[in-house]
Formats: sequence, C-alpha cells, structure tokens
Amino acid sequence: MRCLVRNVDKAAAALQMHGLGEDDKIDIVEADLTDVEALRAGLGGVNSVVHVAAIFSLNPNDAAKMAELNPGSVDTIISLAGELGLAKVVYVSTMGVYVPAAADHVDADTPMSAGCGPYTASKIAAEKVARAAVAAGAPVVTVYPGGVLGPRDPNPDLSDSQGVLRDALKGKVPFLPKGASIPIVDVRDVGAVCAGALDDGSHSRYLVPGEPVATTDLWVHLGAITEREIKLRDAPSFVFVASGKMSDVLARITKKKMAVTDESVKMLLDGAANHVTYGWAPAQDDFGVPAHDWKDTVRDTVTWMHAAGHITDRDAGAIA
Repeated sequence: MRCLVRNVDKAAAALQMHGLGEDDKIDIVEADLTDVEALRAGLGGVNSVVHVAAIFSLNPNDAAKMAELNPGSVDTIISLAGELGLAKVVYVSTMGVYVPAAADHVDADTPMSAGCGPYTASKIAAEKVARAAVAAGAPVVTVYPGGVLGPRDPNPDLSDSQGVLRDALKGKVPFLPKGASIPIVDVRDVGAVCAGALDDGSHSRYLVPGEPVATTDLWVHLGAITEREIKLRDAPSFVFVASGKMSDVLARITKKKMAVTDESVKMLLDGAANHVTYGWAPAQDDFGVPAHDWKDTVRDTVTWMHAAGHITDRDAGAIA
C-alpha cells in the first residue's frame, strides 16, 4: 500500500496510531495535489486509488483556493488513473453536496443541491467532474459521508466534528441554533464502504449519511455516558443566520477566520434537516452498514479522546 501525502510525519503518526509500521509494507510518499508529476510518480505501480484529500474550510477567505483545488484535484486524479490504467478510483466527497436537500428523502441518486457556501460549492463542482467521468466509462466510485466521528483521529487538534464533542465536554460551546441536528456517521462505517468499494459493489455512488441527531439528544447522551451535567445553550436560528452573514463580511474585511460563518450556520440548520430522511442504500445492501449505532460511536469517541489526552479526567467523568 502507498500513501500520497503532503505531511509525511503526520501520515507516519497516523499509521502508528492504528498499529501499522514498517513491517506492514506501507510506503509514504510526499506529493502535493497541485504537483501533477509527483502524483503521476506516486500513482505508478498501484492498482487503485482512494482519493480523500481536499481543502475543507468554512472560511469565506478560502473560497478561491477551494474552487480551484477541490474540483481540479479530482480531475487530475481521475485523469492520471486513466492514463496509468488503474482499476478503480474511490473518491470521498461529502454529504454536503446534497445540502440543502432537494427533496424530503435523500439517497445516492438524489439530485445535487445548489450548495450553501464556498466549500459545498467546490465539492459540488468536484462531483460534476466525477459524474462526467463515470458517464464516459471511467471506473470511479464516490462516497458521501455525513459528520464523521469515531476513535483515532490523526489530527493533532482534532477534526471539526470531533472538536464539537471535546468543546461540549469542556463547556466551550457558547451557543447553538435551536433545532440544529448533526448527521453522525461512524468513521469505521465510512472506512468499510471505501475499502469495500475498491473491490466489490456495483454502484458508482454510495451515500453514508449517518443518523441525524438533534443537538439536544447529543448533549443528553454526553451527560449520560459521563454522568455529568452538560448544559446545551441555544438561541433562535435567526440570530445565527444574521451572525453568520455578518461574520462573513468581517472575515473578508479583516482577512481573519471567524468562529461562525454563513456556511457553517447553513450546514448546521440544513445539513441534517428534521423534515428530511436519509437513505443508506445501496451502501447498506453492498457493505452491511451502518454497523455502529450513533450512541456507541459517541461513547467510543469520547473514550478514545480521554485515552489520547484530548480531554481530562474531569471532562470524561464516568468514562475516566
């Protein structure tokens, strides 16, 4: 197996976290998504590729970079795969390409949305590249995960979704919009679909949405597993809508990242809308997911965060 990465040290640490080392014969090769020749060399001699790299940012100042790199890298990887004769490309996208939902039921065949900001717009543009390749006969499979949680996050500061749990346990989430939901999907289920799609499955699109969980229910569960009182402070959604729009204006003026953005608010309010149902087919039929209940996923995540030192004994409560 070969890993093409920008940060070799981070990749090595991630492999070690999963108990993988030199004996597992995993090559770590440095390659940037903008360096076509490095990508061509790195993809030489492999059978298939899982493309998971992208710029993920809800900062409006990163809009131009995402608009260029996210669809551009998908085009480059698919083109190189065809040139080198790779058997399959598994491209990991996001459930965000369906946000806001175009229908009351969303599955892998639902039309894409118009997006809710620069990040989702860039992923929708990338999705159009992938679908055009499939239409032309390329062996491309796209996986669309929801909000990914689970143990063993290789990011030193934790990913955004993991950070929500950490901050909740530390009492650092000031306010959330009333009625907000988070589509929680276990990273192990996402991994099972990605790995399975390399060899099995007969579809070009797999939605792995997770379960839409109201933030009120999530906070109650965190309190139950830690045996602590964890307060959820919320406010009317219109307050957040206005704050997001104002923050985007300030971000463009100051060139700084804001805690709240227009797109982050829209993703919270529309990303797992209460009136929408989300279907696992065909991922469920082909790969037997979901194999993890969201409550177990949250418990496993908090347990790992405590063991890894991201939260204190006090934060973890009974789990510690």
